[in-house]
Amino acid sequence: MDEDYFKDDGIGEKSNFSKGGITQEAIKKCLLLRSTEMKAGYYNYVFTNGLWNKSWLADTRDTYISSVIALKQLLTAEIYRNKECKNILQSLDKDSEKLFNKYAYSPYEQEIQSNGQSIFNINDKIKYMPTMESSLNIPVFDGQRNRKIIKMVKKGWDEYINAYKDGLVIIYDKMFGELNVLVDKIKYFRGEIRHGWIHI
Repeated sequence: MDEDYFKDDGIGEKSNFSKGGITQEAIKKCLLLRSTEMKAGYYNYVFTNGLWNKSWLADTRDTYISSVIALKQLLTAEIYRNKECKNILQSLDKDSEKLFNKYAYSPYEQEIQSNGQSIFNINDKIKYMPTMESSLNIPVFDGQRNRKIIKMVKKGWDEYINAYKDGLVIIYDKMFGELNVLVDKIKYFRGEIRHGWIHI
């Protein structure tokens, strides 16, 4: 690793910790992950030696969002010192919470009335975002009975999970943009020459 990576960057006179350098690497990672196609994770099947081998390819939306969260955590102190940035990020966090509440899964409970009709109750005290391809109890139409019933369905919530993650990408794009504005105001990346190379 470059010995100048941990060189003092103005954070403290006696510090060997370069927060500017680490922030630069974190931003590069966010950019790299965002430059890939945002798509759901999936299983990849490869036939080798007479057997099918299954491997999981991660959801690129998850890895990108995680990288922005890491950058935000890294800049916690700077965010708290900048009221405008702090307020914008808090607003985006509220947008994330609203999006979660819109698409989160709550367990369904079926109640049979005396007349044979079914009532579906939602236990909204429990809310969570399932993983893709989960098997969940959801209302489905039973053609034989000509009514809806509660049934365990695999991938039954995948449509909502994808809508949630797609919405999160939009929110975290805005968050990443705001963090870049903050870094620009801090002027972490001052142009300087080290070992004959120009570092920005």
